[in-house]
Amino acid sequence: GVRTKKTILGDSTYGDYTCFSFQAIKHVTVGDGGAIAFRNGDDMARATRLKWFGLDRDGFRTVNGEIDWEADVPEIGFKMHMNNIAGCIGSAQMNDDNLSARLAKYVVNDVKLTRALKGTLKRSWKGATSAWVATFLGDNPIGLLDFLREKGIHTSQMHVNNDVYSGFRADPADLPGVKVFMDRHICLPCGWWISDEDIVYMAECVKEFYAQ
Repeated sequence: GVRTKKTILGDSTYGDYTCFSFQAIKHVTVGDGGAIAFRNGDDMARATRLKWFGLDRDGFRTVNGEIDWEADVPEIGFKMHMNNIAGCIGSAQMNDDNLSARLAKYVVNDVKLTRALKGTLKRSWKGATSAWVATFLGDNPIGLLDFLREKGIHTSQMHVNNDVYSGFRADPADLPGVKVFMDRHICLPCGWWISDEDIVYMAECVKEFYAQ
């Protein structure tokens, strides 16, 4: 996963929950779905129950494999477990010799892209990415986004502060750093499929936009 200052963010060091996506474009994919890492073991046990209707699968059947009708379901969950087919697809990739090489290519492309864009866009942070996009900060990101798409480069503003969603019922807060990020960020592709020529082309197009 992502690292910053030699710390792996995916081990829940910086939060109670860390989500991993295994969607089709990700470096480890099961077609769709993901995984969650928990800081607290009780949270993990609860999530394990909730992903399968709320059932405690270790205690829901008798010793002969039949449903234990005396077993309670105190909290109703969902059918959100990963199926066996998806699990097999994901497990097979973990032994793929090319996996480490692909992950390393993300980092190399990120570094090359950052250097090529020096003077136009600034990398949003100093950590090592594991993403297929690199996030930068710059002036007029929406204008740049439209310009790059006209040049055949698909870019996006992929991040949003989730306190704006009413479902979180977040109290209004002054978040100047978040506002600066939201006003200036743009994501450029840096996945394993991006070549050195692609990086040069993206950098040239970005420089062309800001030279207008």
